[in-house]
Amino acid sequence: MRPHTLVVGGAEFKALIAAQTVDLLARWYAADEADGMNLGRFKASWMPAAWRKRQAIAGLINGKIVGWIHLLVRQDGVALLESLFVHPDKRGGGYVRQLVREAINRAFRDTVQTLEVYALDRDEGNDQLWEHILKTPPNTSGEVVLSSSPGSPLKAKGWRLPVPEARRALR
Repeated sequence: MRPHTLVVGGAEFKALIAAQTVDLLARWYAADEADGMNLGRFKASWMPAAWRKRQAIAGLINGKIVGWIHLLVRQDGVALLESLFVHPDKRGGGYVRQLVREAINRAFRDTVQTLEVYALDRDEGNDQLWEHILKTPPNTSGEVVLSSSPGSPLKAKGWRLPVPEARRALR
């Protein structure tokens, strides 16, 4: 798999948003919830209004995108991994680990010291995935409020760890 930085809002980016929306709908999200999550119509406790850096990193196989992950660096210098997605027909091929490794290595090259990742409680299996990848249990929490349902926050488990420790976990 070859990493490729996508232009946020470009054609490839929009195609992946569409594929990710289909995946969210298959996981029992309502249409307005899936749209809200993919179009940024939400407020997450771990996400500020301004970023120092935002990258959408895609994984390419023979020129075709198999998945993506966002690397966001907050103004306080903490890196966030968001929107991890691999096309359903490409899952199980190690692409999740490769995408996560690429994002963490980019954070490391940018001299970011701390990494955070969050998994919504209702996304069954995501917490086990992150615990497996990072080789540590969750140690923080957060919540997301969707614009479509402002009175019902979605709870999330989180991982906050030093970037070098995250890199070691992926070796």
